[in-house]
Order: sequence, then C-alpha cells, then structure tokens
Amino acid sequence: MQFQFVGGAGIGTYLASFGGYNFDAAPNAKGEIETVPTFGGWAAYEHYLSKKWHFNLIGGLSLFRTHEIAAYGIPGPGYTAIDSKISLDMLYGLVNLMFDPVPNLILGLEYNYGYKRSTHDGSITTPTAVVTSIDQSRPAHRISFGMFFDF
Repeated sequence: MQFQFVGGAGIGTYLASFGGYNFDAAPNAKGEIETVPTFGGWAAYEHYLSKKWHFNLIGGLSLFRTHEIAAYGIPGPGYTAIDSKISLDMLYGLVNLMFDPVPNLILGLEYNYGYKRSTHDGSITTPTAVVTSIDQSRPAHRISFGMFFDF
C-alpha cells in the first residue's frame, strides 16, 4: 500500500492544469497577487495473485479553489469572467492486471476512469447574457496495454 497527500498555496501547476493556465497565483479584485490553494492525493494497492500475476488499484483526487480573480477567460467556450472564483475537482481511479511471463518482463492491461468538474462563480459574460455561475463536468474512460522490460 502506498499513498501521498500534498497541499499548499501556489502549487497549482503541479496538480491541476486549468485549460492550459496554471494558476499558482492570480490578481484579485484589488489588483493584489494572491496564491491559489490546491490539495491532492492518491492511494495505491498492489496484490500478487501468484508469482506471475498481480494487480493494482489506484485512486486519486485534486482540489483547486481560487479566491476572487479580477478577470480571466474560461477555456472552451471562451467566456469572460470578471471578479469570479474557480473550483476545479479532478478524480481518477484505475485497475490493472499484470503478467510477468519471464524475469524482467511485465505485460499489463489497464482501465482508467477520470472525472473533471469546473465551476465558475461570479460575473461571467456569454454571447447572450451575463450569468453568475457556470458548471462544466465530464467523465473520461481509457483502456491501455503496456509492456515493461528491465534491462
């Protein structure tokens, strides 16, 4: 079993990319630069079924909450937000099955699930109106195959 937890202000670049913008700090409504608090963590468990077969279960999350930011563009729709806050939640989980057919060779099949939700609260200008909140979310699924050879 392994796990990690990390949190702090000004470390958003390491945990939560927001549409390519890495808000470690941003100007508030008064024009002062403020760091952004970000928290995250993960836990992993590996279990051997036999000498050649094993699996892993892993889960993690990142939480990103800004103070009121003077102005920014919302990625995707291109809306403009003024004096608004961003909440970004990212969750993921994966399970894999690994096979070690010979020494130094591992073959694996893995399923990944991810979920991302971003919420914007404040004054947001869309092409048709000014709104006070936008909530966007989406899941993602991936299946991958991997091979690792240790020389």
